[in-house]
Amino acid sequence: MNEFGPGPVFERFRMRDIVKWILPHGLVEQRQRAFAVKREDQRRHSQAAVRRTGAVHGTVPYSYDAALEYLISIGLGRQQILAGSMPLASLEYGATRIEAELQAAASIRPLLALHVGNYVGMSLAYFCNVARSLNAKSWVVSIDPNFPHRNVQAPMNYVLRLLSHFGMSGNNSILTGCSLEKNLSNDGAVFGEYDPAKNFGQEITLDHQLDALALSSPAQFDFVVMDGNHAGNYLTREIQRVDVLLRHGGLLVLDDVSASWKEIQDVYQTIDPSRYDKLGADERIGVLRKRL
Repeated sequence: MNEFGPGPVFERFRMRDIVKWILPHGLVEQRQRAFAVKREDQRRHSQAAVRRTGAVHGTVPYSYDAALEYLISIGLGRQQILAGSMPLASLEYGATRIEAELQAAASIRPLLALHVGNYVGMSLAYFCNVARSLNAKSWVVSIDPNFPHRNVQAPMNYVLRLLSHFGMSGNNSILTGCSLEKNLSNDGAVFGEYDPAKNFGQEITLDHQLDALALSSPAQFDFVVMDGNHAGNYLTREIQRVDVLLRHGGLLVLDDVSASWKEIQDVYQTIDPSRYDKLGADERIGVLRKRL
């Protein structure tokens, strides 16, 4: 350090100020623009290198099978995943309906979707991929309390890793909480040694996330996938909130519309026909369109 001044750093900044004072203003601006162009070229070069080498997450092509194998590779059991997720055949059925109904809208703007109930992210990633295939800038908002489920203590950790692995981090927002009031995890079922009723007080999360979306994004969503609480009354009230969120012509996709879940099947069958047209159901999911 110079004993008569603050040292080289000070000298460098002082010299820069002197140069700016001496040089014509136009020449200074020209040098600044040239420097900005150089930085932009370097940024683009770096991004191109990342795409070529696969140096970051997001370069792995998505498929259902690849997603399943990835979750297995990071510690989940195959049957553990499949038992709590929508089967591929039903996902494909829902995708076909979404593509047929929303392709025109997606050709002129990104789609906005809502997914309620994530578990480890299989259906979330699938429907995100469907939306992105229609418009690369499409976005999915999801709601999940991150309660233990099927012996997975923190399911959202797997959701985040799955989305990141397939480059979907920039197409998703996750609201950590319950869609309405807090309810028993696992629909009250005991898995292994985990009893939701005994652990209810220790399961901490936010609630009424659908009400927050109703305030911030009314009539903005193009499709909504419901795979959360399986009590009929709870689902009915969820749909009342979702109705505020859906655009006219938007799609409502309900999971577990089957004899195995009669309460959900009854909700699907009795949805107000003056507001929703039933587009069809396979053995697992039902798809409805909000009337124009």
